[in-house]
Amino acid sequence: MSPSKNTPRQVVIVDDDPDIRAALVAWLATDYEVLSFESAEAVLQAISTGRLVFLARSLVLLDVQLTGMNGLKLFEHLQQQPTRIGVVLMSGVARQDQIVKAWRDGANDFLLKPFDINELTETLERCFAQIEASIGARSPELQYAKNLLKELSPREAGVLLLLAAGNKQQQVADELGIALRTVKKHRANIALKLGLESLADLIRFCDEFHSEIALVRDRDHSDGRADSA
Repeated sequence: MSPSKNTPRQVVIVDDDPDIRAALVAWLATDYEVLSFESAEAVLQAISTGRLVFLARSLVLLDVQLTGMNGLKLFEHLQQQPTRIGVVLMSGVARQDQIVKAWRDGANDFLLKPFDINELTETLERCFAQIEASIGARSPELQYAKNLLKELSPREAGVLLLLAAGNKQQQVADELGIALRTVKKHRANIALKLGLESLADLIRFCDEFHSEIALVRDRDHSDGRADSA
């Protein structure tokens, strides 16, 4: 769905590869207000001179491995802007711990290169929906989360928190003293019960509702009951 002219959606592309910039502009220019920059320094200069003014609905597609100042350093600068700016980090070589750190630091999403137009569009629509939800009245998200969490077992909640902390499935198995296949089963149950298919969704959910998930994890400990491994 194209954004309304009365509520423009701005996409700012920052990538030092001219072919990637050109492809992204071609993909997105029909549906969004698009600006592109080849470096972090160019973005900061455009901000300082007023050539780049972020809108209420702005999203930056930011490559991590930029020449000169890298994308993560620019990300820190963008977080200091008076306007809340959505950021989708892009990388072809990102590790899981980098993805987790990006989420902890406030990125809206993380795209692994190469990606196709469908993946990009879905990511942008999801991120703009988040931005627009924060602008308007918030829905009763906490109660919704609590209702979802009623479906989780204490063991599943523990697995969820460990995965969101950046642990791989084998590390979770070692930490809990259970088999890897059991962790995989719990991860599948979490996806089914909470709809958390991607690592990004999992981290976001845990960041927002960590204390509620911890309560579920600790449920039944006082009376000695526990899930089977």
